[in-house]
Amino acid sequence: MPNHTNGYSIWMSQIYQTQSGTAWGNWGDPILLDDGSEGSSSGSDKTDREYIYARANVENFSEVGICDPFDEGPVQEDHHIPCSGWTDNPQGVSQEMRFEFVSVRVKDENGWGRFTHPALWSSYGLNGADGDGVEYIFYKGFAAPLYNADNP
Repeated sequence: MPNHTNGYSIWMSQIYQTQSGTAWGNWGDPILLDDGSEGSSSGSDKTDREYIYARANVENFSEVGICDPFDEGPVQEDHHIPCSGWTDNPQGVSQEMRFEFVSVRVKDENGWGRFTHPALWSSYGLNGADGDGVEYIFYKGFAAPLYNADNP
C-alpha cells in the first residue's frame, strides 16, 4: 500500500482484467485511501471520511446480492451503515469469501455526501495464484484526480 508524504492525498482506481490481461469495463471511480494528514491511515475512518466494507464469494459486485450504498443517498449520521452485509471495518478475505469491497463517503461543510459505488478492496488467490484479475492505479496529489474513464 502506498505511503503518504508532505500532505499529498493517495487515491486508487481499478479495472477488471481477463486471464489474458485484456481489460473489460471501465476504470472505477477514484477512492480516497489516505488524505495525507497527520495520523491518516489507508482505509481508516476520520471525522470527515468513513469507509465501509462488504465480503462476497463473487467478484462482480452486481451479483453479490447486497445493496450498493451509493443508491441510498446522503445520510447525516456518523458511522452510518447503509444496509445489511456492510461492516465498519474490513473482515478480510478467505477461501469461502474471496472478495472484499469498499465504499467511502466524505463530509464537507454541507454534511455527509453519499457513499461511492463499491470498489474491490482485496481478493483471495486460489491454488497458489495471487488475487489478480484487477489492475490498480494510484494517484498522489493535493486534489482529487481528474481522469478519462477510458484512459486514466
